[in-house]
Amino acid sequence: RYDAGYYQSKIEDRGARLELDIIPQNRHSVKLGVGYVNHLFNPTMLLSNSSDSLVNVQTSVSSDILRSQLEEPEIQAEEYEVFIEDEIKLARHTSLNLGYNHMMVRASGATYHIAQPRILFKTGSENYTFNASWGRTGQFLHSLVNTGLGVPIDVWLPSTNQIAPEEAWTMSLGNFVDTKSLGRIGLEFFYKEMDNLTRYGDNSLLDISANSNWEQQMPVGTGNAYGMEFSIIKNKAKTSYNLSYTLSWSNRRFDEINNGASFRSRFDRRHVVNFSLIQKLNPDIDVALNWQFGSGAPITIPSGNRYFEYNEGGEPILVLVYEGINNELLPAYHRLDFGFNFRNNYDWGSSVLTLGLYNAYNRQNPFYRDVVVDLTDPSDPVRFEDVTILPVLPTISYSISF
Repeated sequence: RYDAGYYQSKIEDRGARLELDIIPQNRHSVKLGVGYVNHLFNPTMLLSNSSDSLVNVQTSVSSDILRSQLEEPEIQAEEYEVFIEDEIKLARHTSLNLGYNHMMVRASGATYHIAQPRILFKTGSENYTFNASWGRTGQFLHSLVNTGLGVPIDVWLPSTNQIAPEEAWTMSLGNFVDTKSLGRIGLEFFYKEMDNLTRYGDNSLLDISANSNWEQQMPVGTGNAYGMEFSIIKNKAKTSYNLSYTLSWSNRRFDEINNGASFRSRFDRRHVVNFSLIQKLNPDIDVALNWQFGSGAPITIPSGNRYFEYNEGGEPILVLVYEGINNELLPAYHRLDFGFNFRNNYDWGSSVLTLGLYNAYNRQNPFYRDVVVDLTDPSDPVRFEDVTILPVLPTISYSISF
């Protein structure tokens, strides 16, 4: 018995871009330009298991066998872009940035226009800065993300005549204060509203090929993200450190998924902490330390309920019951990296030798979660195993510059 799959994200791009900077006066800095990119996409995905007839039961399943069953779709897309940006200095500590980007995309016989305006306002004083921004963004690339038990599978697809480009409205507010004792303290708030998002359906991953109707099977929905970030940055003669904490929410909603109810997205990491420290021991040697922490990523797991179906040969087929999307969290992710940097200066240039440790305290961070169940015993409870791949690792690097 087996479950197997083959997938690829193949993209070829050819393009050109021209940018021009104009400074009409000291208080104005204008940037404008045009761009063109020709895209060729060949996305594919095929899933197979012991209950179908794609692979002979006497043959070992392989990627070559699965790929031979696929006919790659070939999707051409053209992207045209024109943009302008004006940086205006209103006062010594006050500036206004106005920008507009217009993108036209042609793909699969459809033409889309994506208008992307933005405004960034900044003001304050010698020791204080206030930022406010608002803008609209769009992209014609779609990422299909697997949030289930297995290895994460990301397949990139373009917009077509049946799938519109993704769009988002974003806004943010930020306050920054410079202090002598702690350094630069910042507090930022952000909000994002998204439309035309895509993902896999409720039932399974998609079979993507030239002769399948994958575009009609792909759910399209909306989402939002919001939160805040607190940061402290301090630079002294021999010591520099950076501490940031992010509290955020990210939600998705699709009419065809989860009974139309909103659910946590894969990127919903409630708490994220980053701390970095650089300590100079002497002019030629310093030690760097970096610690990361993040709440567990949401995943979709089955409940304890399940039942068996039987194929024509009488073989049992396990059917797991899922009660919701992203209904469970992986354990929190955290690790410590550090290293020593040895610097040397020569007449012809300089060099840096770095010796360090990745995941210094050998945290077993799960890469994905697998389900374990006895196919022959319906009374055997469903169990889960977290799979980790990166233990403590010594690192060495050497670089030269001249």
